[in-house]
Order: sequence, then C-alpha cells, then structure tokens
Amino acid sequence: MRYLELPQVIIYGIDSIDSLGEEAKKLGSRPLIVCGKTSAKKSGALDRAINSLKKQGLTPEIFGEVNPEPEVGDIERGIEIARSFDADVIIGIGGGSPMDVAKGIAVCLKSGRSITELKGKEIKESLPVINIPTTAGTGSEVTRFAVFTDPMIKEKFVVRGPGIVPKVAIVDPSLTYSMPSGVAASSGIDALSHAVESFMSNRSTLTTDMLALSAIDFINRYLEESVNTGSPSARERVSYASFWAGMSFNNSSVVLVHAMSRPLGAFFHIPHGVSNGILLPHVVRFNAPNIGDKLDVLRKVFGKDPWDRISELLERVNLPTRISQLIKEDIDFSPLVEQVLNNASTFNNPRPVSREDVLRLYKEAL
Repeated sequence: MRYLELPQVIIYGIDSIDSLGEEAKKLGSRPLIVCGKTSAKKSGALDRAINSLKKQGLTPEIFGEVNPEPEVGDIERGIEIARSFDADVIIGIGGGSPMDVAKGIAVCLKSGRSITELKGKEIKESLPVINIPTTAGTGSEVTRFAVFTDPMIKEKFVVRGPGIVPKVAIVDPSLTYSMPSGVAASSGIDALSHAVESFMSNRSTLTTDMLALSAIDFINRYLEESVNTGSPSARERVSYASFWAGMSFNNSSVVLVHAMSRPLGAFFHIPHGVSNGILLPHVVRFNAPNIGDKLDVLRKVFGKDPWDRISELLERVNLPTRISQLIKEDIDFSPLVEQVLNNASTFNNPRPVSREDVLRLYKEAL
C-alpha cells in the first residue's frame, strides 16, 4: 500500500500569492518571511506577500539574507530572528534555498535542536510552513526534504520526514516571469532531473510516473521558449511542470543524479541545477539497461534517445555539459565517491552502483 504525501493545502494559478494572508492567518499570528537577498524584492513577490498579510492584520518579520546554496549558518541566523520575533508561522518565498531554509528554521524551532543534529532523523513535526516558489525547478513547496551544506565538512545533507512537508504550497506562475534566463535554465533542468529520476526510481508508482511524465513532456516542449524568450505562457507551463515533478519525486525518490550532484555542490560550489544537468544524460544512459519498457517511453516523450535530447537541451538553454567547463584544476573524485555511496538516493537507483561505476560516471561527465 502506498499513499501520496503532500501539503494539506495546495493553491495554484496566476495571482494565487494574494491568498497568502488568508492562509497564514489560519496558522498563526506572527509570520516570519524567509527570502533571498534580491530576487523576491526585485520580482515584487515580497511586496505582494507583505500586502496580502497586512490585509489580514498580520505584520511579518523579514529574514532576507539566504545564500543561493543554503548553509547551516543560514538556518542559525534565521532561528535567531524567529526567536526574537516569537514567530509562529514561517513563510518561504523564492527558489529552493529560501524554501528549504524556511523548513529548516521551522523544524529547529519546534524540536529545539540544531539542523545538524536532525540529519538522518525522520522529522515528525515543525512549526507550520507556507512555501511560495518564484523559480520553476526545486519543487520544495511540496516535498518532505530540505537540503543544506555543512561547509565545515564539505557535505550536502538532507533533512527529511513528514514534518518537513509545508502546510500550504502556493504556486503562482506569474512570480516566475521576472526570472533571469540563467535561473530559468538551471531551475528548469533541476525540475527535469527530478522528473526523470523519479520515473527511473525503484520506488516509482503509476501515480508518480504520471506526474513525472507530464513534467518531462512540458519541460521538453517549453523550457527553451521559457529561457530564451521569457514567454509568460511557457513560464507558466514550466512552473506547473516543476510542481508536478516535485509531487512525483516526493513520493518516489530521486536517484543517482542527485547523489552525485550534491558532493559537486559541497566541494566545488557548482549550482545544484547545473550539476544535475551535467550528470543527468550520463546517469540515464547508465540506467538504461535496467529500466525496461520505460526507456521506450522516455524515447517517445523526448523524441530520441533521452541522453541525446537532454544534452541538446542543455546547449540550447546555454548550460554547461561538462564539469571541466566550470572547474579547471585536476579533481580527486575519491571523497565525492564515498559520499555518493552513502547517499540514500543511490539505493533507489534502478541499477546497482559500485565505487568504480561512480568514478567512471564522474570522469565521463568531466
């Protein structure tokens, strides 16, 4: 028996951010908004959120200093602000980083423990979280995961559990209209990776496959237009694809791509979506013998061998296809391989993975 784990409330559509105040008032009276340093402000999303809250008599505190790849320190700074304000509902606005940090702050406040102490534990409770994406990629608004970097040990780690799932997700595609083309590209490829990995996962079901294939289809058809023209119609479709991909992998799993991508981010600070994109064609080709008829399904959706179309798509949205385009020095992959072999996502990969396999895949992507 399986069940779908999703937020209690999902609101979607153009201008749905205007429902924030009404939803927040049901959950608390002292909202803390968590966002990045510039994007939520420049896009107007922050102002719209504040106005919606004030219409309901709520005055938020703002933590607007989240780094693009969130670290343990982001959580610690956010907790200090939340405690000084006595926040009782946490609102994440932005890409995956602010939304994950919102989750991290909420679970630490509820548990009274640090985020590193919660690594590897199944989280059951947190303060209520409302997440609102302004990019189309991470799916964090609907997932039971949050990812952080511990710079002291150069490790990206996942905090997971039903308590991490936001109480409310608000998916307003109009908030993605102002995304720079580079962000639209990297976040869109991140969503594609979520969908393809979910489809390949050992834990996939007919339901998660339906969501994943819908996401793959829309990203394959609309990502180039979304990135290269900024078309509102294309951005709306990629926004929903990201949302579907998030619901899919939340209830199946990502696989080897993410397991290999996280160490690249921790050791070399390669943006998450970019590293996923580089690795995705290689891992799909590696897994092909073990996914049966699903390979034919992917060929039909992509119109050709999936690894060829993904590589083509990366080039068309101006993303790197090789690690060496970003890192010029020699790389010792050994410490990265160890992290991959101990990553939970590796165990959901459809093809068993050895140390030699991981090393070879990194070198192929180099």
